[in-house]
Amino acid sequence: MSEKTKQWRGKTGGTQGMQRTLIRWFRHIDTRWIIGLTAPWVFFSILFMPTACRAAWRYQRQRLHKKGLSACFGVWRQFFAMSHVVLDRFAAFAGQPFTIRRDDPTDLMNRLQHQPDGFVILSSHVGNQELAGYFTASLKPMQVLIYLGDTETMNHERALLFEKNNLHFLPIRTDGSHIFDMHQALQRGEVLSIHGDRVFADSRTLQAPLLGADATFPEGPFRVAAVERLPVLTMFMLRTAHNTYELRIRGLSRPDDSALSNRALAEQLLERYAAEIENALRDYPEQWFNFYDVWQ
Repeated sequence: MSEKTKQWRGKTGGTQGMQRTLIRWFRHIDTRWIIGLTAPWVFFSILFMPTACRAAWRYQRQRLHKKGLSACFGVWRQFFAMSHVVLDRFAAFAGQPFTIRRDDPTDLMNRLQHQPDGFVILSSHVGNQELAGYFTASLKPMQVLIYLGDTETMNHERALLFEKNNLHFLPIRTDGSHIFDMHQALQRGEVLSIHGDRVFADSRTLQAPLLGADATFPEGPFRVAAVERLPVLTMFMLRTAHNTYELRIRGLSRPDDSALSNRALAEQLLERYAAEIENALRDYPEQWFNFYDVWQ
């Protein structure tokens, strides 16, 4: 898994010309008019992206316990759901309206936004996490740890929408210096948003149960959250219908965490994070878009 993951570059498919064309189209038409055109992309992905396809197949067979044609249809549904997510990103760039229903039972996000200390958001490749940044305004400056190797078009459009909501790029750097920027942002009382489920080659890892088996996660995000001793929450943007999403927010920190060592706290946060991913996947199993076999 690690060698395949190392090759991931976080780059959106298609040329910049194709991406700009989609944005122009969606200024005038609804995504439903061209969703049928994504069928070739779905079949292309299944046929010519073997790593992603194998990971999706194993997810369907081993984690969701589907068999035969049911598993095949499940793989197709995963990739088709991913095509909706990608189109929704371009629709957001074009200014199309979305309905976002916030599911935050304790009003955690709002309470943390009004406190002086910073906090950490651990996101994942479940649902359409990027869209959360386009439609969720932050009272505090929010630093989003991101790989800037995508196309110029994608990075430009993201930056425009992020800026409107007080979100800012915190680029991942090869020398690891972004770790100091993360620490400084939290010390300033800002918000740090970071993915907690992408493992790169040679990175240190932790394991936690997910859908009935131990899965591998990067240690870094959970170690940072544990060392800083600040509140930690998860945020999932789950697609429920056309241009409609549920923003699910859950807290991971607990009052009795103060007695734990940094290592123990990181492991506790990971277990709670994995449990929240599992809860989301029970409701929306086709929205697992981490196309690597994290259970290997």
